[in-house]
Amino acid sequence: MSIYTQLATWLYNLPLAAQAGQAGEQMTIQQQAVLTRQFTMIEDAIELSTNQDNL
Repeated sequence: MSIYTQLATWLYNLPLAAQAGQAGEQMTIQQQAVLTRQFTMIEDAIELSTNQDNL
């Protein structure tokens, strides 16, 4: 399905568009949570490595 077909579908079915928007928002929140956890893990690994180098 092309993006234009999907857009036309949403324009003719606003409740479906709202549902798609909410699903997209939820996916964005979940992805951000993953990225935040990954960043924290990287920071922790760097800190652990730095602390070991100082011993």
